Amino acid sequence: MSKSNCKNIAILTTSRADYSILRNLIFLFKYSKKINFKLIVTGQHLSKKYGNTLNEILYDYGKQNLIKINLNVNQTHTQSLIKVIRNAMMKFSILFTKNKFDMIILLGDRYETLSIALTSVMYKIPIIHINGGEKTLGSTDDMFRHCITKFSNYHFVSCKKYFNRVLQLGEKKENIFNVGSLGVEAFSKNKVLSRSDLEKKLKIKFSKKNFVICVNSTTYGDENINHLLKHLFSALNEIKDHTAIFTLPNSDLNSDIITDEIKYFCKTNKNAFYFKNLGHVYFKSVLKVCDAIIGNSSSGMIEVPSLGIPT
Repeated sequence: MSKSNCKNIAILTTSRADYSILRNLIFLFKYSKKINFKLIVTGQHLSKKYGNTLNEILYDYGKQNLIKINLNVNQTHTQSLIKVIRNAMMKFSILFTKNKFDMIILLGDRYETLSIALTSVMYKIPIIHINGGEKTLGSTDDMFRHCITKFSNYHFVSCKKYFNRVLQLGEKKENIFNVGSLGVEAFSKNKVLSRSDLEKKLKIKFSKKNFVICVNSTTYGDENINHLLKHLFSALNEIKDHTAIFTLPNSDLNSDIITDEIKYFCKTNKNAFYFKNLGHVYFKSVLKVCDAIIGNSSSGMIEVPSLGIPT
C-alpha cells in the first residue's frame, strides 16, 4: 500500500500515566506500513516540574513523526488549569488546520484530553477512546471521561462492566470493543532491575519493609486531602524499619499541596524519598521490591495486582 493511500492516524499522550499504558500500542503504529502515524506529545511531558518525561519518549521512540505541543502546564490552581484547557484548544486548532488526520486516539480522562477531544469534534476528526466506562470516586475524572466517551466514535474498554457502562451512555454496541487492559499488558512486558541496581541508581536504601506511595488530588467531593496526608504520615511513622518511596502527583487541581507536603515529609524523614517520575521500568522494579503500594492511584487497582502486590 502506498503512503498516499494510507490513513493519517495520531495518538495523543499528555503525561507519564497514559504513556506507560500506550507505549506498546505506539510502537505497533510506529512500525506499521499501513498508516501514516503521528505521535502528539503534550501536557506534563513538556514540563520540568513533572520530570521532563518527553526525554523518556525520545529515548524510546525517537523524533520521527513526533509532534510537540507545549501547553505550559506548571501550576495547579483553577485559573491555571483553565488556561491549559484554553491553550490546548487554540494550539490543537492550529494543528488540525495545518494537518489532516483521519483519526485520533485518546486515552483516559485528563482535562487536557477533554479539551482536545472537543477540538477534534469541531474539526470532524473521528475519535477512538481507550479506557472509557470506568469510575473514579472523588474525582472530576469521571465527568471528563464520560464527556470524552460522548465525543468519541469508537470505544476500546478493558472489561465487560465498562463495556456495559459505555453502552448505557448511549453509544452504539457495534462501536464498543472489550479488549482488556493495555496497562496490564504493558506492565507485564516491562523488564525489572535488581534491588542493588535500584539502590545505586535511585540513591535510596531499602529496609525490612518497603512501600511505594502514590497520592493524587481528590478533585471532587468532600474528602480533605490535608486530613488524608496527616493520617498517612502518622501511620508511616508508626512502622519501624521501613522505606517510603513517593511518586509526586499529576497536575490536577491543588496537587501542589500534596507535592509540598510530600517533599517536607521526605526532608524530615531519612527513610523517605520522592521522585517526579520513576518511568515504567523503575516503577515496576521498585514495586517488585516493595510490600505494598499505598494511595489512591488507579495503578494500584489496575496494573499492580498483576504482580501479586497488595494495594
